[in-house]
Amino acid sequence: PLQLGVEGLILPQTESKQQAMDFVALAKQCWPASSLRGASGLRPVVAQSAQHLRRRGEELLLKACQVESEKGLAAVKDIARVEGIDMIFFAPVELAASCPRG
Repeated sequence: PLQLGVEGLILPQTESKQQAMDFVALAKQCWPASSLRGASGLRPVVAQSAQHLRRRGEELLLKACQVESEKGLAAVKDIARVEGIDMIFFAPVELAASCPRG
């Protein structure tokens, strides 16, 4: 769980804008004190401080998509435009293996 201090998440085999959007949404749901999960570790904190921690956590959590296929490469501009995606990582060996040679 993200409560343990994870600083970033990576989505392997990203091939579409929709996958990237779903990834960002899921990352927000998993962050402590988000509206869709409990915040047991934050109960003693006043509501305003909890909101601040949630916003800062969402801002600081690195979200990266890994492109490993020709399909992902074709969609990379759309993936990169997704709000909340901080980095695109190209897996060179997997990418080379998935692209036709010729």
